[in-house]
Amino acid sequence: MTDEMNLLRLVDAPASTKRRRNLHHRQIKVLAGERLPASHLNAPSSVEVTLKECNQDFRKPLKFRHAIATGFRGLIQCVSNLLFSKRFFRQFPITGHLRTGSDRTRDILDAAMRAERVNALVEAFSVSRRPEIDSAWEIAHSMGDEMLALLAEAFPQIRKSAGRASIMRYVGKFSRENELVFGMGIVAVQDRSYEVRHYGCALLAYSLRNEALPTLTVLLRHSDHRTVADARAAIDAIKRKNHYFFMDRDHSGKIRWDYASI
Repeated sequence: MTDEMNLLRLVDAPASTKRRRNLHHRQIKVLAGERLPASHLNAPSSVEVTLKECNQDFRKPLKFRHAIATGFRGLIQCVSNLLFSKRFFRQFPITGHLRTGSDRTRDILDAAMRAERVNALVEAFSVSRRPEIDSAWEIAHSMGDEMLALLAEAFPQIRKSAGRASIMRYVGKFSRENELVFGMGIVAVQDRSYEVRHYGCALLAYSLRNEALPTLTVLLRHSDHRTVADARAAIDAIKRKNHYFFMDRDHSGKIRWDYASI
């Protein structure tokens, strides 16, 4: 009898806070399930109706929270799969934004080393005597596959025309397939030294590339008549697709040249 009275008292009692309400429901379930007589449990009493309502209300927030958590986990998994898929990286390359501190440090060190090597080439080729230029080429060849790129960067900074002309004589054979070398020729034909301009025109003539024609056409108004003649010969060679005509200006067919004889 005492348990029944306690149960009825709990059902009727208000539950103000969330913690007290949960405790309140658990107490009702224990008393109803373990201690109420069978006559009370079998009958559709107000206590049983109240218990059903309490159980339903108690399960609703749990189900709602479970649904939210499940949906949130699924969303995270979906985003994770998308971000780390190869297809996503192909369409939206974001690797540059995911670089670590060590990657940035390595880039800074690489840039510093590159600048140091360019400066070494500038100093090595800023000479006039032949033995000194030969020593400069030993330094350049020691730089391996990056030599052409480093020479292209160092070329405008070299102070002596003999060093710049020597570079033009060497790199001309790469002008047809190497964009950096072709760009060096475009720069060289505007040099203050006639010798460098001459080898620059020869490089553009050997390239046989129509992209050089606008630059060579401007040279037709140069103040040095020798440069005007070189530009005209280079234009003729490019238009006729025969680089021999840069040296064989009468089209005799008897003159052939390579970079050892320019």
